[in-house]
Parts: sequence; C-alpha cells; structure tokens
Amino acid sequence: MRACRDFGLIRAQKSVFVGIVDDSRLESFFARLRSEMDENEDSVFVLPTDKRLIEEGKYFGKGFDKALAMRETDILFL
Repeated sequence: MRACRDFGLIRAQKSVFVGIVDDSRLESFFARLRSEMDENEDSVFVLPTDKRLIEEGKYFGKGFDKALAMRETDILFL
C-alpha cells in the first residue's frame, strides 16, 4: 500500500490500486514493490492497458474514476 501511494496510485478497492507510473520510474516502482512484499505471502499483478481497453471496459458501482484513467496512455491496475 505504501509503495502504491508513494508512486501516486489511488486505492480503488482494498487491494486494488489504479494510476499512472511513468516509464522512467517503472523499474524503481517494481523494485520497491519487491522489497516491501513477502513473496511467500503476497501477490502483485500489474495489468497494463490503454485508452481503448478502458473505454470498452464495463464498470459497476462507485470508485472507478474513468476520467482519471483516460488522462494518459500508460495505465497500471494493481
């Protein structure tokens, strides 16, 4: 949670974060995630997407800010 917050990601659900990590910071973000997680207990799934996939997605309920997700092309869902 701290690594995601420090890199500007927003909590969409308890264990789901959404946001943008610039390519120039991506490797340091991954290194930070690896350093803070217990690989025997924790899992991280990084799902890159683009504007087309976000536009075609189906969203129900509150909490997903589609306008935020559409502002850049490099999006990460964690």
